[in-house]
This record gives sequence, structure tokens and C-alpha cells, in this order.
Amino acid sequence: METLNPAQVKFFEETPCVVLSAIKSAMKWQEWLLDSITLMVSRETPSQPFVNLVSFQSGKTLYSVSISAESISQLSQKPNFGIVSPDMGAELMVETAMVKREPLDSTGLFYQGISFFSQGDFQCAGEIFEKLFKKVPEFPRASNLRGLCLRMTNRFQEAEQAYLHEIEINPRFPDAFCNLGVLYRKTNRDTMARMMFEKSLECDQFYFNALLQFSKLLMDTEGINSKLLSSINFRLLTLNANIPAALEHLVSLSYKGGMLFSEYSDRIRAESGILGNPAILPLMKRIEIFRLNGAFLAAGHGFIHLLERAESHPSIFNFILHWVAQRLKEIQKLLPNFMKESWERTQKDLFKRWPTVIEQDISEIPSLRKKLDALNPVTFFSLVLEEIFLDGQVTKEEGELIFRLKNALRIDETTYKKLLSEAKKQSEGHNLADEARDFDPRRLCKKLVALVGRDGKIEQSERTLLKVAGESLEIPLQELEAMLSEQCP
Repeated sequence: METLNPAQVKFFEETPCVVLSAIKSAMKWQEWLLDSITLMVSRETPSQPFVNLVSFQSGKTLYSVSISAESISQLSQKPNFGIVSPDMGAELMVETAMVKREPLDSTGLFYQGISFFSQGDFQCAGEIFEKLFKKVPEFPRASNLRGLCLRMTNRFQEAEQAYLHEIEINPRFPDAFCNLGVLYRKTNRDTMARMMFEKSLECDQFYFNALLQFSKLLMDTEGINSKLLSSINFRLLTLNANIPAALEHLVSLSYKGGMLFSEYSDRIRAESGILGNPAILPLMKRIEIFRLNGAFLAAGHGFIHLLERAESHPSIFNFILHWVAQRLKEIQKLLPNFMKESWERTQKDLFKRWPTVIEQDISEIPSLRKKLDALNPVTFFSLVLEEIFLDGQVTKEEGELIFRLKNALRIDETTYKKLLSEAKKQSEGHNLADEARDFDPRRLCKKLVALVGRDGKIEQSERTLLKVAGESLEIPLQELEAMLSEQCP
């Protein structure tokens, strides 16, 4: 770990930016752009606080920088901050800036917890993250790490609550969704685990642990011939084969399929579909890292390079247009004012060369979320809310169930608020003294089964939703199947 000159804080319009000098080379900054980093305060020496540049990918402290108490105060009063380097030159300082959509932890607890966590002391790390949670409940990433510590010490229910809290306050990042999926796998809730891995990969299409864990789940539930498994495994092979856990997993799958590893590699290349182009994938991953790391302008230039490269591959060009359009909209919502002038220049160039990007429908790609012909996720979720609000109140357990299902079914925030409002209005009309009943998970399941079986048949999509219901409500699958048999003999 190297020590830089003292960090300064400079305001770029309304955004305070930590200025890191004497980095020695542009290559070092490029490495940071392609990492997942943030700054954390440490207070081992009260008279001289430091901010530490920490990688979430490796868990390592990359640099330690002395900083004044006044600068820490300036940073901690804002909901976000930037990281810039004058060593990149005046013209590139803004272009290569990173913006962290999170406050700086001025207490030093986050860094202390990370230090214990990286040493494998999950008990102490969990206690530190718990202290931070009590001081600043909305602090991003801390609840995800607290959940990991709780899971490592087999406190599964508390871990689930921690992950759900992280998802509520920080839904842009893949970590908590993936970790919740791992927890659901460990507690035999595979349907909900799958939905969490899918959601994690919607946040970051190349998030390693979600790819690995989703691949393991698909192998166990669908087998070696699953086309989706091939697509997931091709991403692992192309982008993560240098990671021992990925290579070991892929070799194991090839043996299970009765193939040599080279044969299996050729097969998944052939079956991987629209994302199977090895020249495109690394660039897409690079852009995704820029975006999630707050290097928004670097991502903007990356979009242009990606479209230039994809033009020579007509079979995937429309998919890439859609992919770019989705991320342009996401970045637009997060962009600080000091980046907007440069962003608009880049976007103008992009739209001039590829005007159809503007026309893209940025709703979810159909193949990632199929429409359900009968009982759909929104209907299912509204029935749950209706049942919970029958007594006019929501217990802690019911609140956790609502949020768990909201994420599992991928109900967007606008729809969620609308359904919640409708459920509350309906409950106001009940005579609570005579009609209100406590929430009964089995009554809800029977109600759903009755709706599913109203036409005398059960669609596969409806069966999936009922599995989600059973896992969420802790109703055994055998009991659920008995309800279905009774409804549709």
C-alpha cells in the first residue's frame, strides 16, 4: 500500500471531489476505474484522520491518504462525492472522474468493519457493521456486509433481513441480490434464489458470483442441456476462466456431461446465443464496471466503441442498441451537474451516428422476463397485499414478506406504491371488529390455488409463482402440491 500526498477537497459545482495527487501514472488510475472502489475514513490516530481507497472486488486497501477534519466534514454533509486526479491533466480530470452515489462514512466504522471482514473475523466485523447500522441505518453496502457476516455465523433469518434492507436502500448494485440468492439456496428456496440471481445479473450482467451461483442452480434444476446454462457458462468461460473457482466449476460440468473440457467449451460457445461473441463481451463488461464505479463519462465513450465494434455483427447489433439505450437512461438519472456538458457532447455524437438508439424501447428484454398469460406477478402481489391488509395493520413479519416478494417478483417502485395504496384503501372499508383476520399464509395459498385452477389447468408460469409463494410463506412443496391436486384433480 502506498501513501499519497494529503488529499484535498475541491467543489465541482455542488459536488465535493477528493483530489488525489502524485499517483505516478495514468495506468494506476485506469486500474481504479476498472475496479469497484470507494473512500473510507480511518481514525486509528485521532489527530490525523486518513481516507483509504478500498476495493470491493479484492477487499484490499489500495491507497491511504491523510486528510483534514474540515475536508471530512465537507464530504460527509453531502449525499455523494467525486474522486479526481490532477495527474490526468486538466482536460482529462473531469473525463476520468468517478462519482460515488453514497455519503462518506465519517465515523471510521465502515473501514474498521471491512478490515475485520477481510481478515475472516466475521463475528467482529458483524458487530462493527451493526454499530454503523444503528448510527446510520441508510448507509449503503454496510447492511449487505452485515448480512454476509450473519450468514457466515448461521444466523440466516437476521441475514435475510439485512440483505432486504440493503436492497431497499441501495437497489442499483448486484451484491445484496446475489447474496440473498445464496441464502435462499442454503435454505432450500430455489425458486426465489433463481429470481435473486436474475435480478443481480440485471444490475450487472457480468457479476461473477451471480454467474457462478446461478450456473450451479441451473445445473441442479435444469441439467447440462439448459440453453440458459450455456449462456451463463459462456460468460464465465470468456471473462472469468482465470479465476480458479470458475474454471473448477466449468471443468466439473464438462465431466458431468461426459465431455472433455475443450468439447464442452466449444458446445457452450455454439449455444450461448446473442451474447456469444467473444470480441463484444469484454468491452461490455468494461463499460458495466465503469458505470457501476461511477465513471460515467468513461462509460459514455465506451458505448461509442461498443457500437462501432458491434456494427460488423448484424446478428447482435439490435441487442447492443437496446443494451446501450437502457444504460444511457440509467446514467442520465445519476449524472452530477459538473459532468453534464461533457456527457451531452458524447451523447450528441452517439445519437448522430446511431439515431435509432433514441427510438429503443428500454423496457425489459422479453427473453429476460416473459409475460405471463394467466396469474401474473402483479396480480399475485396485489392478492398478497389484499390479504395482509385485511386487519388494517402490517406486522413486522408481514412487512418483511411484502418486501421479500416485491424483490422476488421484480415489482417496480411505481407499481408497488400504486398497489400498496389500493390495498390500504380497500382495508379502510372493512369493519375491523367483525371481519378482520390475522394474516394466514395457508389461507393465502389456498386463495391463490383457487385462482390458478379456475380454468381447470395450471400453466408453468403459474406453478412458478406458487413455488415462490410456498417458499416465501414457508409452506412445504408437498403441501402446496396437495392443494393443487385438490383444486385440479
